[in-house]
Amino acid sequence: MTPEQMDRSASLTTVTMQTDPAHLERTARGSLVGPIWLNAGQLSFPESRWTDFAVVVVREWLEAIRGIGSRGKWQAHCRFMDGPYSFTIDGRSPAVWHMTLLGAADVVMAEYDVHAIEFHSSVVTVAEQLIRVCHERGWRNRDLEQLEAAYSEHHRM
Repeated sequence: MTPEQMDRSASLTTVTMQTDPAHLERTARGSLVGPIWLNAGQLSFPESRWTDFAVVVVREWLEAIRGIGSRGKWQAHCRFMDGPYSFTIDGRSPAVWHMTLLGAADVVMAEYDVHAIEFHSSVVTVAEQLIRVCHERGWRNRDLEQLEAAYSEHHRM
């Protein structure tokens, strides 16, 4: 690694997707909701333990980030289902992504250059956790099937 690459790596922020699968719930209509948020240093986005349609969100994010930095794909837009929150990713390289966290009316709340592999791995880990908990509880629905398909597709790459 060159000195320039080392300096660049030191300035990267670790951003990870978080969940608490023990608090995943199934609504009367069969939707799977639970805490899901991003940790970026001291910031929790949109907030710590944000409740949303966790299974749907993770599936959409897996699909959105698939292939960033390869095959000519360099951008993604990922949304939370509940509220006006989202983030964009600009794949500066396969290893470094620029992430912009957005609030209501797309107001920029924070921006980071992030470790792409660490963020990607955290999304995959959350998908694994949610799939495992749903199986343990005997929950099946279309959203879970779509998450499983997106997860499987990730492992074929």
